Amino acid sequence: MKGWLLLVAAFLLCPSCSSQNEITCSPPRISNGSFRPQRTTYQDGDLIRIQCDHGFNFEADNAEKVVECTRNGWSRSPKCVEITCNPPGIANGSFQPQRTIYQDGDLIQIQCDPGFNFEPHNAEKVVECTRNGWSRSPKCVEITCQADYIEHGTILSVKNIYKEADRIRFSCDEGYTHVDRSDALCTENGWGTKLQCI
Repeated sequence: MKGWLLLVAAFLLCPSCSSQNEITCSPPRISNGSFRPQRTTYQDGDLIRIQCDHGFNFEADNAEKVVECTRNGWSRSPKCVEITCNPPGIANGSFQPQRTIYQDGDLIQIQCDPGFNFEPHNAEKVVECTRNGWSRSPKCVEITCQADYIEHGTILSVKNIYKEADRIRFSCDEGYTHVDRSDALCTENGWGTKLQCI
């Protein structure tokens, strides 16, 4: 009789021996998303992969988008949240349209102040709200032109930095002549004329 009681007590104290103490998780309810694999009950250690609908992202965004069944429930709350971007702060520029929040796929047009240009210079001045934020960092940089040396010539108006609308003057050495003219204007596309003596 005593051995029987010890066996019953051991069975009740052993979590793996009792279905009452088995760790399980119910299928999660995910708004704006789904998960795989689909089951009625999940056991301790089971994994599910979250797939969010277009325009939504896994809240605890990790590369795997995977949650695990644990003794405390799912390892993180399986939740899909709307992808949004805050208005960008653009020094020396502005953007349209103006809103308080932007959603996945929304586009804004960048307008730089006079004397500044969108970086990178050759890119279209449009950025998109994506799951990782703005598609590129909207940035307006000062327009400058470089001129520190002209082969077979001399710069007559030397500056460290030439800004947009600054004009440079140069002369050519004896026996050489300028290609276009003896001065050039700094523009958003560089010097308006070639700084060259031939």
